[in-house]
Amino acid sequence: MVSSVSGSSSAQALYQAQSSTSSKLTDDQKTALEDILANYDVESMTEEEKKSMMDEMKSAGIPMTSETKELLDAAGFTPPEKPQGPPPEESTSTEEEIPEYLKDFIEKQQAGEVTQEDIDALVEKLQASGETVSGALVDTKA
Repeated sequence: MVSSVSGSSSAQALYQAQSSTSSKLTDDQKTALEDILANYDVESMTEEEKKSMMDEMKSAGIPMTSETKELLDAAGFTPPEKPQGPPPEESTSTEEEIPEYLKDFIEKQQAGEVTQEDIDALVEKLQASGETVSGALVDTKA
């Protein structure tokens, strides 16, 4: 069984459609692609070999079509999954880690009872704590 090549920028480049994706390969192009793929061992390819294979495909005039992708897939060259971005950071804070003065402020804010003096007092306590806080503290509607 041939394993897939994934995760490399070269493998990604194999699947970037720079040519028409709907045209069919000629018999000569199919044969050339099969010959090129036969020269490479999917399981032990280096980045240099991947680049070389792509260069050979380009030199042979093999366009990146859906049929080309199917042949590459059949040979074990599957497209890498597109990164979805970094996983969201998990919140590590718990109720116990939130200072009492902040809990009190949150309760007042949720009840709609926050005054300017409450906000000023909270800011002073936060500054006195020495911790840095970024972002919005309170949303207000005008």
